Amino acid sequence: MRITDVAKGTLLGAILIAAFCPAGLSQTTAPADGPLHPPLKVLERFKITEYPIIGWAFHGAGQGYDAAYIRAAKAAGFNALIESQEMLKPAAEVGGMKIMAVAFRFDRNRIEKQTLNRFGADHPCLMGFVLDDNCRRISGNSKSVAPWLKEDHPHLVPYVSENQDTRNQIKTDLRILGTQNWRMKRGDLAGANGYCGRMEMDRNVANIYGMSFWPLWYGLSSPASIRFQIYSAIAYGAQGVVCFAYTPIKPNWCPNGMCTKAHAYAASYVHEVIGRHVLGTRSQGVLHAEKMGDAKHPWVARMDAGLIAGLLQVEQAERNKDKPQPPDYVMLVRKQFSGPDKPSTLWADFTPAIRAVEVLQRKTGGPGSGLRRIEPGFHAAVDLLLGDGRLLIVNPDLKDALGELEKPYLDLCKKGSELAGADDSTKAAAALAAEADKLLATAGNDQAKDTIRRLKAAFEHLAEVPAAKTK
Repeated sequence: MRITDVAKGTLLGAILIAAFCPAGLSQTTAPADGPLHPPLKVLERFKITEYPIIGWAFHGAGQGYDAAYIRAAKAAGFNALIESQEMLKPAAEVGGMKIMAVAFRFDRNRIEKQTLNRFGADHPCLMGFVLDDNCRRISGNSKSVAPWLKEDHPHLVPYVSENQDTRNQIKTDLRILGTQNWRMKRGDLAGANGYCGRMEMDRNVANIYGMSFWPLWYGLSSPASIRFQIYSAIAYGAQGVVCFAYTPIKPNWCPNGMCTKAHAYAASYVHEVIGRHVLGTRSQGVLHAEKMGDAKHPWVARMDAGLIAGLLQVEQAERNKDKPQPPDYVMLVRKQFSGPDKPSTLWADFTPAIRAVEVLQRKTGGPGSGLRRIEPGFHAAVDLLLGDGRLLIVNPDLKDALGELEKPYLDLCKKGSELAGADDSTKAAAALAAEADKLLATAGNDQAKDTIRRLKAAFEHLAEVPAAKTK
């Protein structure tokens, strides 16, 4: 896998590509073409092409590391596991599942002898090592192993969980914060605020010191709590999440159990839509509706009660004026846990600077799956379950980017949205791809070419995968 302060966004960029991607509980694999943006500088050497949703201690006593275990983990939406090195079997046998091998307090010689010499540093399922856990201080082994891996095996991730020694970690090659967050065990509003407080600390440290973070979350009390912990971590800029499953032999993790179904529901949206957009972004801030007050914000004017919104942007170093500018994103999450767990329509008002918004739905088809024009003072609606989330692409400079091509471009977007609900879209999508190609030939600048090229790719995808099969 490869993973690859509020600044003004510029491009609607990946418009419709994710909106046309298939979603649902039956499929939790990531798109084959990987993330849309460059990786964070601190993570660019790791071969991560999909958003890591990692399970810790998913298996139970006596279950073993067999095919049934892997099937259960994949059905729950995990694409990586913190596990024994014995899980490093042939890739086909474990279905491509990535393994973060447990190497607590291992030194270089022990890792070489017990893992690398036996399985190979380039084993297709080896993602990296968990070097320590519940550590009050960074151990000498961890500090020495990290630079060695960077020098000799740069694609392998060195990871330390529940480290209380952040001050010293920022001086090492252990560049991923691994904090454990127990505050959401109750799954109530107070727990949600505590969880967000921890995420804000991680966001600040990661942004200031050029790090990343993969929070480990625990609250499995309800479907809402599971959804909220995954989606709000993304709003705060997490480039991966770790679920402390640890209840595998209980009914909740059986195929039809609450944890399996709720986690799979959240993970499918991350794998199939969110991940390829947010990998390589940083959170520039998170707004809570009840805390906005009268303060002026450059992107969200107001939100319905219970919503939080995180602004995600590609790192400033990647926003080169000579290159097409990447889009900005807003991750909207519903911070509510009481009441019927049915979709409710919630509204977010954007400032006049935001001229267009695309809501990346879970499924294609139906109103709102295509481009939504947001006029000054207008607002966008999202239908969310308790704890649910949606990713939005925001674009304040559509006209400046496309110039005279804005109207024909938006006309193509509208046709694509209507096409997404059709029973037979293959030929029509191919025709729209041809129209987009003609429009691309008239584009006069790199920014416009990049925007139209992404739209063309969306139509080409739809021509290969009929929309009726992606509902």
